Amino acid sequence: MYLQERERAYFDLTVADIFGFHALQIGLPARAFLAQSRIVSRWTLDYDPPADIIADPHALPFAENALDLIVMPHALEFTSDPHLMLREAWRVIRPEGQIVISGFNPFSLFGMRRYFGRGATPPWNGNFIALYRLKDWLSLLGFDIVGGRFDCYVPPFTQEKWLRRFAFFEKAGDRWWPITGGVYFLRATKKVLGMRLLEPAWERRERRKEALAPAAFAETKATEKADPKKLKEVEARIKRERLVEADWRKLPFKAGVTQVIFDLFLDRGDPDVTYVAGKREKDFREMVADIELLRKEGIAEPD
Repeated sequence: MYLQERERAYFDLTVADIFGFHALQIGLPARAFLAQSRIVSRWTLDYDPPADIIADPHALPFAENALDLIVMPHALEFTSDPHLMLREAWRVIRPEGQIVISGFNPFSLFGMRRYFGRGATPPWNGNFIALYRLKDWLSLLGFDIVGGRFDCYVPPFTQEKWLRRFAFFEKAGDRWWPITGGVYFLRATKKVLGMRLLEPAWERRERRKEALAPAAFAETKATEKADPKKLKEVEARIKRERLVEADWRKLPFKAGVTQVIFDLFLDRGDPDVTYVAGKREKDFREMVADIELLRKEGIAEPD
């Protein structure tokens, strides 16, 4: 009774803050550990009645990503394959769904009672799993540990009077030897890595080029008419987007590529600086159309 009350208190407090649509309790169907859950659709699952669903916990009858919450009160300790049970839980829990597990601590007075007592009845005939091992299993599956604690520091007495006499062990154990609690609780969240599609770099450059060109012409219409001194800034911006600056006497010509040599600033008397566009004929025509647009706006002088 002492152990059940301590576990019920933890589960009631924990599941009350977990929201969703579907919840499942695996193991101990006679005790409703989901009683305080706000999730409306909740079931218990076990091999035998009084479980709501009679099924094998190693092959849960649910589709992938179907459940928001799974609680396992000592379910892993009474199965021959706890790894498979955890993998099934991972399969049916949706991303960001949660799992709450309780288990007996083998490094506690409960563990000593099991080791020296050699009991043949539950819970002493179970396979106690260490907390650090369970954390490793959950991490390998992709769960993120978000909470948990130790509890039940009082020795596993069966008589009520001895439990009352050693009640001070709860406060003292939580402060002085916290890792020796008879029971541990663990709360974890299922994490799934997201995916982002990466576009080719040349597509991003083309989109950026298309976005910058209208902005340059809009600025030209608003400011350059009133301030002709900014003409060179606009022309330099077009040059950086559409041309490759080089000395035409040092640049080797390649067959099959249109080489256009011209002076962008319309002062053709400068023989030292020229601009070479090593692009296709289409790019050159677009550049000429931009210059013609500047001429129409009265910014650039005609030849």
